[in-house]
Amino acid sequence: MGNLIRPVVTTNNKIRAVFSVMVLLATAISVRAEDDAALEPAPQAEKLYDSDLQHLWNRLYETIFIRTARNGDKYGFDSLDPLLWSATNHLLADESHGKAIRVLDEFIEKHGETLIKDHFRRAILQHDLWAVFDWAATRNLNETVPVHEAEVQALTLRLAKVIQSLALSKVQIQSLPDNYAAAVSAKAFPGEFDPQKPDTGFLPVDLFKKDGPWVCIETGDGLAAPIHTREFGGRSVFLIFMKLPKGRAETLAYLKKLNSFPESWIYDRARIEKTDGFAMMLGVMPHRFDLERPPWVNPDMPQFPSGTQFALVRQAVLIGSDDKLYPSHLTESVQLRVYGELNLKSSDGGKQSVFEFTMQRQRLFAGKTGGLHTLKKIENNFSVFLAHGTDIFESKGSISKLGPQTGRNTLNCMGCHGGAGIHSVLSHSQLFSAATLHPPRLQEYSPERIGVFTIRWKENQFSWGLLRGLWR
Repeated sequence: MGNLIRPVVTTNNKIRAVFSVMVLLATAISVRAEDDAALEPAPQAEKLYDSDLQHLWNRLYETIFIRTARNGDKYGFDSLDPLLWSATNHLLADESHGKAIRVLDEFIEKHGETLIKDHFRRAILQHDLWAVFDWAATRNLNETVPVHEAEVQALTLRLAKVIQSLALSKVQIQSLPDNYAAAVSAKAFPGEFDPQKPDTGFLPVDLFKKDGPWVCIETGDGLAAPIHTREFGGRSVFLIFMKLPKGRAETLAYLKKLNSFPESWIYDRARIEKTDGFAMMLGVMPHRFDLERPPWVNPDMPQFPSGTQFALVRQAVLIGSDDKLYPSHLTESVQLRVYGELNLKSSDGGKQSVFEFTMQRQRLFAGKTGGLHTLKKIENNFSVFLAHGTDIFESKGSISKLGPQTGRNTLNCMGCHGGAGIHSVLSHSQLFSAATLHPPRLQEYSPERIGVFTIRWKENQFSWGLLRGLWR
């Protein structure tokens, strides 16, 4: 394969550093709130793809996805994303690398793709391996001196072959059952929010209804949630739905009023000085107070009313047998936020009820609730979103209590979305990007078009170019 060309990375690392610290601080607070409860390790990956424990697909999943703590406990079974971080050495060093290479070689030599015909299983395994490939392919992008370069090449070459062998046709991808619709049909979850039970999760029955009360929105560039798209490598389409209490007409009217507000951005010297002090504490050099500094969102911007709801839906992108990318109806997660009384003077902006549903492979393969289940406040779920850097399994910290990167709860969301009303909607406030003097417009857009733009974004990424190059 020779020496791979490493592209110049233009990501604003200062901003990313601030995000990561904010998220980790918020998560640390959430764990302390639960008295740093020790988590039970997840079960091993037994019989996930087949009833035979030694089936090649089961062994592949076990080798690639299960992480072992120093005390021998295993984690990662049926987690939504592989437990891999930017500084992870797992799969690239020591015995874990050798095991991964051996099982991938066995899969290639024995044509493991022929062992299971079920389209759901093939799609899920391909999507999982694709996440590992992208992680490995970008492992050294920010390294001055490449780490495990030969191991990265060996791993990505084999993953590329297996990913391609598992591909479904375009027709097969488009024919995959809609697991969100299956979850709604199962009636295992309430179909709407109950203000009398603000802590009870719900799965909207009319979320995808054409001309229904929920409005799918984006910000003018075709992507609804660009930070989420980037963090998960464009392998998923992220859809944002918005619903005001009186439904579609009220939601569209509010968006029109918001977009016509004349002064969305303002300069606030006091806030800049405070923020610069926080930035200096983190070791991030502050910006000068001039036009090069992004302005702040105007606090007088039109607000939506209490009772407004937002949904963030993540759906898998799949690779077809023609080596092209296709959006699918395979829903990986649904995050919901319901706004209570807004408090414009409070740092937390008022109460929000936050819920999350994630896909579990066991449930999906068994045809239960569309594979979706309610994520608990403290669960065997590790955050990889904006959690760059140290691998918790390879750190020197405690292993009996895996620490602030474990579990999720509402405080995790509020760490980034804790502003008052519209100021907590980062697709509009642009807190995590280089804001311009031109205010973003939240406008109605179809899920299909957002899928098209997501795929266009992915097609311009280094990891996708590398994957296609290895196929050839």
